[in-house]
Amino acid sequence: MLNRRCCSQSRGLPRPRQRATDTAAGLSLSRGRAEPDEPPSDAVDEVRFRCARAEMKTQLKANMVKPFLVISLSLAGLAGLFAWLNHDPSWLWAIPVWCGGFALLIGLIAALVLGAAPSETELIIDRSAIRVEQRRKTNVTGTSRIPWRDLTHVGVLRPNPGSVNPRLTQVYEANHLLVVHLRQGVRFPSTKDPRLPDELHRLGNRTIGPIGSFGADKQQVLAALDRFAGNRALHTEQEFLDRDPRIQPEMI
Repeated sequence: MLNRRCCSQSRGLPRPRQRATDTAAGLSLSRGRAEPDEPPSDAVDEVRFRCARAEMKTQLKANMVKPFLVISLSLAGLAGLFAWLNHDPSWLWAIPVWCGGFALLIGLIAALVLGAAPSETELIIDRSAIRVEQRRKTNVTGTSRIPWRDLTHVGVLRPNPGSVNPRLTQVYEANHLLVVHLRQGVRFPSTKDPRLPDELHRLGNRTIGPIGSFGADKQQVLAALDRFAGNRALHTEQEFLDRDPRIQPEMI
């Protein structure tokens, strides 16, 4: 290769070059085709919690079993005590009468509760608001909606002490309240809930409803709030106290 190059130069011939050299002027640069963005792993636009009448009936029965047994045994024990103190066995006939009357009363209360309840209650938490829809059969009978911009914080609080017996664990947990604090000037058509302390109501807190009425538990609701409410979501009573200095510990 070296001898050929020297011979070419001595004869006045051009210096040989490779075909791939001196081609920079023909080089074209352009932006490459971008790969499409990966879809977000969390593409959920809303979370729904729903409690149908059948589920309410099952839950109501489960919640009533324990108090019914406790009160029935108490009535039976009271009748037995009267029979022993009075030396009169006829008091024992009071056991089926009292227990039967109490069972009738419980059944009547359950029928009234289920009769007044909607066929279905649904809590919807999405990117824009919290919404509750009530339906009878296929018709929407009531809707309430609170946009995120209308509230400062939201969380789940335990019911007002004295309104629900904490020993009835299922009932007590189902009556934990989904509570929102409205911005000043925002009106929300909500009646006073006896399970929410009066002081919190006066400070602008409103109940969306007990979480059990939506067929949800506290952790499920808080997970949905974390997803859509951002820093508005509060997890503990202490966070409510830190967010609003007007709230005293005895209020919650």
